[in-house]
Amino acid sequence: MASFCAIAAATGIPHSSSFCSKKSPFSKKKFTCKAKNGDHRPEITSKNGENSPGTLDRRDVLLGLGGLYSTSLAVNPMALANPALPDFKDCVDATQPNDTPINCCPPATANIEDYVPSATTVRTRIAAQSVTVDSDYYSRYSAAIQKMRNLSPADPRNFRQQANVHCAYCDGGYTQKGNSNLLYEIHSSWLFFPWHRWYVYFFEKICQNLIDDDTFALPFWNWDAPEGMQIPPMYNSVVTSPLYDCLRNPDHLPPSVINLDWSNDDVTVDPDVQIKYNLAIMHSQMITQSKTPTDFFGNPYRAGDDITTLEGA
Repeated sequence: MASFCAIAAATGIPHSSSFCSKKSPFSKKKFTCKAKNGDHRPEITSKNGENSPGTLDRRDVLLGLGGLYSTSLAVNPMALANPALPDFKDCVDATQPNDTPINCCPPATANIEDYVPSATTVRTRIAAQSVTVDSDYYSRYSAAIQKMRNLSPADPRNFRQQANVHCAYCDGGYTQKGNSNLLYEIHSSWLFFPWHRWYVYFFEKICQNLIDDDTFALPFWNWDAPEGMQIPPMYNSVVTSPLYDCLRNPDHLPPSVINLDWSNDDVTVDPDVQIKYNLAIMHSQMITQSKTPTDFFGNPYRAGDDITTLEGA
């Protein structure tokens, strides 16, 4: 694992902590995984890739619609005409918080096959904080991630390539289809929740495939409950584990209680006080400030919209 960490630092593997802004993710102001001022915008070369009416591939539907147009489609097929879509032929360098560019374009293919979800029984997800390093679940989860890391770098299932997917959509790796002067991003709009649900879904499917176990389910980290307000032990207990991240901020490791309203300027407070702060911020975000679907899911995001002007989930 130490060797992977060295490679990550040397090669610029997309890393969650390096792409998240210093801003609290629970601010009701617009937030994304990176800063949005002009200094953090990559240079975009204009291209003449226009959106062809009536031509939509599976990825266009999945990513552009986010499951939110399905009801209107039955009434008005032209509702498909104005979703914000990524231009898969125009992947550009994303921008890191320190203003340096990074190429995290996922592998591209001209042949796109429709995905048909398999019929499976409902699985119970294990609470992440309850997983012990000597359990069978820990062994299977670790094996899946290790196999993912060991895949060829060109394999789209590779751990780095999966990180690239999030980087490309979160940090300005694509332009809008038909609007090459606008960057495409799935944060700060109603695409946030459905996109991430599909992202986790396919990540889980990769894990199942690699360990040949279609019953495997990713753990659930209920960080909004007091018993889950620490980084789960399985990610920190064994430094040689593929679940361990040597780049993780040690200030956030147990016994520290996570701060759900964290920013770079925060100071450490008593754990019991921090838990009360966390519960208050969750009540504010999920109840008092989320009275409408738009408040909760984020604003509509359609073709031609500038994502930097929207407030999102």
